[in-house]
Amino acid sequence: MKKLSVLFLAVLLSIVISCGAGKKEVVVISLVPMTDTDAKATKNGMTVEVTAINKTNAAMYPMLGCTFEAMVKSILGEVKQKVNEPNVLAGTSFALKVTNNTGHIVKMSGSDITLSASGVDKNRMSKEELKQLWAAHWNPVPAEVLVTIDAIPFWDENAKILPGRTSDFFVTFNAELQQGVGQATMAVFDLVTNTDNAGNPTERTNFDFNFKEVASTIVK
Repeated sequence: MKKLSVLFLAVLLSIVISCGAGKKEVVVISLVPMTDTDAKATKNGMTVEVTAINKTNAAMYPMLGCTFEAMVKSILGEVKQKVNEPNVLAGTSFALKVTNNTGHIVKMSGSDITLSASGVDKNRMSKEELKQLWAAHWNPVPAEVLVTIDAIPFWDENAKILPGRTSDFFVTFNAELQQGVGQATMAVFDLVTNTDNAGNPTERTNFDFNFKEVASTIVK
């Protein structure tokens, strides 16, 4: 929790400075796929598509905007302009689309996702950890924040994907993106790709998605 708080305060400080000082140029560190197969891969009938979320593409995910906007309002009062930022507040987030073309129901049980950045494994954050992060700095936590966090479809081992269907998931890691991160690998482990007649897993498949650091300048 101490690491999360330090990271959160650093992000918060940059938010307050940028919001209070008017428009300014900000360097955004993004993760982009090393190759096409690092953005989307198919193995044994399962297709996983991964997008690293950052300040330049967060608007693609409207469900992520509410929490961040609520935080800014709670600090600075009503904000006139719309804020499009990831709601995770700290860390590195990914959006995943998982498509099941195996011909049978796929259960996510037993699967896991990891992130290695600069050769260091990062912890995946749960919804409860995000709520605890908020509770450590706001009392009470804005209701819209809690509602938004609960509504986000994080990676769920209890989920099932029907044949021919695609499910959307989000995953957040306790890893701050800074210049010098170089490369990062997000891995999906033990995704079920085959079952027996009783629905028990008989085959599991791993996916690796490699990303590289790219710096871009945006005006805030």
